[in-house]
Amino acid sequence: MRKTRIRIAIKAAVLLAAAFLLYLKAGILIYHDRSMFPSVRDGDLCIAWKKGGYKSQEIVIYQSEGTLQLGRIEAGPGDTVNITNTGNLTVNDSVPYETIYYRSDPDPDSGLIYPLQLGRGEYFVVNDYREQFGDSRSQGPISSEAIKGSVFLIVRHRGF
Repeated sequence: MRKTRIRIAIKAAVLLAAAFLLYLKAGILIYHDRSMFPSVRDGDLCIAWKKGGYKSQEIVIYQSEGTLQLGRIEAGPGDTVNITNTGNLTVNDSVPYETIYYRSDPDPDSGLIYPLQLGRGEYFVVNDYREQFGDSRSQGPISSEAIKGSVFLIVRHRGF
């Protein structure tokens, strides 16, 4: 009986430690939007791992205007981003590789002037479905402190 209680206590301690580690190093978001369609769909569960040094084309969870958002990193610190009036996005004078192409029109109300040079700890994050603004095209660069983590797991919505 005593050994059973000790085993239960050890399992509970391990579960609590794992939950605490996830709390410190992971971000969880049930996504309720269409701005990342088709990569992430409305209702999908996204789990992100907090790290540094995010790379181009990573999907990240970031804090913006008091809410958690999802976006794809197009450029990082030191990069130069340009968006033309014809909807072409370039990073350091090159077109980023994208499997699905959407026009990347600049937000006319943002006041951003292109080309835009990113500073230390700044990332240019855009939606996959570029018809919707609410990303770096309207808010400007996202600081590394606002990024909560890089998405490593997407669980498709199946009625939960």
